[in-house]
Amino acid sequence: MSYDTVIIGSGVAGLSAAYRLAPDHDVVVVDRAGIGEGTSSRASGVMTAPVDYPNQPEWAAHTTDFFEELDGTGTFVWTDREYVRGVRPKDRQRAETIAATDGVRLVDRAAYDDVFSETAPYEQALVWDNCGYCEVDELLATLYHEARRRGVEFRPDTTVTSVAVTGGRATGVETEYGSIEADTVVAAAGSATRKLLVDVIELPLRKFTWNVGYLDVDIDH
Repeated sequence: MSYDTVIIGSGVAGLSAAYRLAPDHDVVVVDRAGIGEGTSSRASGVMTAPVDYPNQPEWAAHTTDFFEELDGTGTFVWTDREYVRGVRPKDRQRAETIAATDGVRLVDRAAYDDVFSETAPYEQALVWDNCGYCEVDELLATLYHEARRRGVEFRPDTTVTSVAVTGGRATGVETEYGSIEADTVVAAAGSATRKLLVDVIELPLRKFTWNVGYLDVDIDH
């Protein structure tokens, strides 16, 4: 059977693509494990695209809009929340430049005394609007169920071994269980994407490391 689109990976990226494409495309999603069981399942659920991608404001705004539109669908709940970062005196000039961006404010740190400790070396604070957070399990589950409701086919526990290319164009994928033909291939396999496409296209990816500490505390939400 041939599809309009085959998506490799069922994390946030793969499920979001399936959710968006489903209304007018015949889509199949393939994942070597269970649906949403990869790196996405261990994400924090905090969305700070306007902070992390200041040079791509349209993309950041689209990200926020996506979560707000999905809010209330299935089990998904989105909570708007500003993002606050302390500014040291030596960083004031850079902070003023950042604050010139839409949706960013530079305020006196006193406005956020409940955020910073008394000994924090900040005189001001940068505040970003259009950020927020969600429960990642609810996001993955909602995208999955909505995509299925829209007709997307899912094949978990199926490893993609290579991307098929004919005449310089992707024509599908090879899996451990056979070929899947498709007009378009979406590679959303996270850290495995580069290796998967090594014979197809060179991707300018670099390793990314994030250190996380888990703390058990008895405080309000």
